[in-house]
Amino acid sequence: MMNNVKDNLQSNSSCTLITSGSYGEGRIMRDSDLDIMQVCNFAEVCEDTHMYFKPDTTYFEMEAEDTQPCFLRLRLRYFTGRSSFDDFLEKIGEGYYLSSAKFKQQLKDILLSTIHGPCISDKDGLCDLAYCLRSTVQVLPFNLISDNKSSYKQHKTRLSILLQNKHHDVVSGWLMLATLFYGIKQYYIALDILQYSLFKCSPEKLYQGVTVSNTQHELFNLDVFKNMTIAQLCKFMLLNVIDLVSIKPQEIPFEGEGRIYSFPPLVYTHFLLFLCHYHLKNTSKYLDSLRDLQITIEGNYFIGHAYEKYVSYNILGLSFQLSGDKESARRAFKQGLEFKPKNRCG
Repeated sequence: MMNNVKDNLQSNSSCTLITSGSYGEGRIMRDSDLDIMQVCNFAEVCEDTHMYFKPDTTYFEMEAEDTQPCFLRLRLRYFTGRSSFDDFLEKIGEGYYLSSAKFKQQLKDILLSTIHGPCISDKDGLCDLAYCLRSTVQVLPFNLISDNKSSYKQHKTRLSILLQNKHHDVVSGWLMLATLFYGIKQYYIALDILQYSLFKCSPEKLYQGVTVSNTQHELFNLDVFKNMTIAQLCKFMLLNVIDLVSIKPQEIPFEGEGRIYSFPPLVYTHFLLFLCHYHLKNTSKYLDSLRDLQITIEGNYFIGHAYEKYVSYNILGLSFQLSGDKESARRAFKQGLEFKPKNRCG
């Protein structure tokens, strides 16, 4: 009771003080330190960015992608302009994030002298102060959270198989690997793999349905290629269509169990690049990927026949839909219908 009274008297409109730990529970133990939570009243952590924002409150959004287990990054979503956070923000990609290190360092200089894990402490270790942001997100009860041992084992099995098959041809194995990491929201890892795959999709590569050029004929007359086995040639020179069965981006509409989704390799690479940047909210980069996807389709790069062109325009239309450009999406879907073979359905 006394702690509650003391906390209320020391709190103000900017922050709320909460005595926690053993002192907060009323258990004063020998050699125990004083734990205090200082909750910021003019900033909140949110999950739904479409919610109503109070004009006098700064909002941060939780991001779990590419973070260590049990850790989150806080991305700035709405800023009131209060100078309190100016020195604590760090630009990563196209977003601004709250820097815990900068935050604690400045508070250490102002208030207490030592950084102690997530807290700052006095030099004698008698008081720990944790500066906190309030989250309005409702955490699910533990009994509603499913056991992830099965999904983890499944992920490890898939990863092992994909790593073994990544040298079957030039890029299809790598693209399957990127799809796996995209599916578990490891977008930065997927982007690294996709950039490598993009580098491998060079003009001298062979693709079924695309006429062999004079340059490629001359290339195969070189001794280094003449001495290669078929398996070696496939590994270094052949691009295959990307067949997705058990794993695929969730943005691709589900059309039945066991359905095989087939995509031209370069089209799929740009599509997955677009999706990664889209989820990372890198607006300029996902627009660049969207433009590259459109150029690839219109230039017919590594697109072997009419059905692949039809699939490619549908992928382009889906990408425009996600970006919010409904008119461009409608045109892309309409262009795709011009290439849809009459003897195929779906």
